[in-house]
Amino acid sequence: MAEVRLAPGLGGLRGKVGNAVYWQTEDGRTFVREAPRANDPRTPAQSEQRANFQAAVALYKNLSPEEQRAWRDWADFVEASRGGRRRGRANSAFLALALTYMRLHPGQWPPSTPPASLFLGDHVAVTAAAAGQGVAFTSDRPNSPGVATLLLLQRLRSVGERPRAGHDRIAGVHTFVPGGLSVTMPARPGEYECSVRLAEVATGQTTGLVRVGRVRVG
Repeated sequence: MAEVRLAPGLGGLRGKVGNAVYWQTEDGRTFVREAPRANDPRTPAQSEQRANFQAAVALYKNLSPEEQRAWRDWADFVEASRGGRRRGRANSAFLALALTYMRLHPGQWPPSTPPASLFLGDHVAVTAAAAGQGVAFTSDRPNSPGVATLLLLQRLRSVGERPRAGHDRIAGVHTFVPGGLSVTMPARPGEYECSVRLAEVATGQTTGLVRVGRVRVG
């Protein structure tokens, strides 16, 4: 473990970059350690997410001072819109939108400036049910233009286990359309907590997590 000094604008960096894990103490110091290699299956989805995270961190580091200032203002605006009183973190705000944007637009770089307005979501209601060797997500209506649905699964260790915060994984991205209001995501046998987020395709903004059911596959 070692203490590091980050480039200007990257204060508060947390997460995994390559084989390093960063975290910040309450007094503002940032530390890094090598990530454990055991139990690291490196599935294609995990590898893609890690590569996107590395790219997003590098992109934020290379934003101009004016662009970073705009993200600080955006982070404060989002925090205030949620009733918070603390200052928002510019890098966290950028990374959240950048990672979703790159998931929605494979091979494209996210915008360097924040959105012009908040994304308020969509009027779809989604349910989940077991479907063979997977989970079927069904919507009551099509997504609005420019909106996609992130489909998330959390594999539980036992039937009675409560879902753990931060352990929901994106199983797929789908836009519900007339005549296509259901999609099935493959899943290993087991108990799953199913959730969705709504995403604005143009910006990468998402709504909060909405849990839509618990199913058993297999």
